Amino acid sequence: MKTLIIAFFALSSNLLIAQQWFDISVPTTYKLNDIDFPTSTTGYIVGDSTIILKSIDGGESWVELSPIGLSNSAFSDRIVDVDFVNDQVGFITILNDNSGVYKTVDGGINWTPASNPNSNMCYKRCTYVIDEFDYFVGGAGCFYSAGIERFTDPNWDVSTVNYQSFNTSEQVVDIDFNNGVGIAAIRGEYFLRSIDGGAFWDSIPSGLMSPSYLTSVMFVSADTVYAGLSDNGTGGVSSFLISTDTGLTWSQVNLGNFIYPAFQALGKSNNGDVYLGGKVNWNNQGALFKISNGVAGNIELVDHPINGIASYGQDITFAVGDSGYVVVNTNLTSLGLNDEDYFYPINIYPNPTSDFMTVENEFNKNVVYNLVDLNGKVLVADIVATNGTIIDISRLETGIYYLKPTENQFNTVHKIMKL
Repeated sequence: MKTLIIAFFALSSNLLIAQQWFDISVPTTYKLNDIDFPTSTTGYIVGDSTIILKSIDGGESWVELSPIGLSNSAFSDRIVDVDFVNDQVGFITILNDNSGVYKTVDGGINWTPASNPNSNMCYKRCTYVIDEFDYFVGGAGCFYSAGIERFTDPNWDVSTVNYQSFNTSEQVVDIDFNNGVGIAAIRGEYFLRSIDGGAFWDSIPSGLMSPSYLTSVMFVSADTVYAGLSDNGTGGVSSFLISTDTGLTWSQVNLGNFIYPAFQALGKSNNGDVYLGGKVNWNNQGALFKISNGVAGNIELVDHPINGIASYGQDITFAVGDSGYVVVNTNLTSLGLNDEDYFYPINIYPNPTSDFMTVENEFNKNVVYNLVDLNGKVLVADIVATNGTIIDISRLETGIYYLKPTENQFNTVHKIMKL
C-alpha cells in the first residue's frame, strides 16, 4: 500500500488546531453506531439493542424512542445506519434483519419495511438517500458479496457490480455521490465506483490487506475522497485513506505520530471542516481529528471509540460511540445565550406547545423580548411581555427556542419548546 504524508499534515506545533469536546448525557449505555441531524434542532442517534434516540433541541437533550414495527430479536437488533430526509421522514438499516431497511414518516415512532421485497440481497448494511422516494441500499447477497439496489418510486433496480466473491461478509457498508460519481466502500479490500449515477459499479483496490477492511467513504470535494478503515483489532494499519482523483487511486495517510488511530467515522460540517473519528489501536480509547481549511489539528483522545459523526449549522459537530458515548464540539448551553443569564419571573404557558403561548408578567414594567433560535438568530422581534401577551409560533419548526430580553437590565432567558 502507498503511504502518503500530505504537506498540510506535516505541521509545526504552533499551527495545530486544538478542539475541545463536551460530553452529552444520553439515556443508554449501548453502543451507538450512527447519528444524523436533518435540521438544526432535530437529531437521531441509532445503536445496538434497537436503540433510537431523538433530540428536538439541537442535541442538548436526548430521549429514547419506543419504535413500532421493528424486530425485537437479539439476532437482529443492531441499527448501523440512519439517514433522514427531514425531521419526520427517515431510514434506518438493521443488520441480520429480514427487511434490513425501514422507513418512518412520523419522526421515528412507526417504521415500515423499505427494502426490495424481491431482492437476493440477504444482508443490508447501509442506505444513500436522495429523497423519500429515491434511495440506494447497499449490502451483500445470500451467497455472494457486495450488492447495490436503487428504489426510484415505484420501481426497484439492481445495479451491476463488477466485483463478486462468495464471501457474504464483504458487504457494501457506505455509499457517497458527488456530481454523478459514486463511491461505495466494501467491508473488505475494495471500493466500488460508478460514473453513471449508480447503474454500473466497477471495483477499485484500496491497498488494504486482510484482516483490515473499509468502514466508510465520503467526498470532501469534487476530486478528493476520504475513506475510513478498521484494522480488525490487529494494529496492522492506522489513520485513513485518501483519493485525489475521484476514487480511482488510493493512498493511506500517515499522520506521523505514535497514537496509531484507525479512523472509521467521517463527517463534514457546512463550513467545510472535516472530522474523522475512530479508535486507538493499542487501547480502548477513541480518537477524533479535524482538518480545517487544509490545516490538520491535533488527534484528540476521548473516552470511547467513535462510530458516527454528524453536524448542523456552520460547525456544530457531534460524535457518537461505544457505551452510549456522545460528545459535541460546542458548549450547547451557551449558544446565543449568556452564561450568567438568570430567569426573570414571568409565566409562559402552555410550554411546550404547537401553536400559541401566553406570557404573563407579574410586574408593572413591560419587558421586551426577542424570540431566538439555538444559534441566536432573531425569529420574532420586539415581543412586549405584558399580562396575557399571546405569541404565535405555529409556523416555526419543531424544536427549542428562547425568549431573550432586549434590555440589558433584564438579563434573562426562557426556554420554549415547539412541538
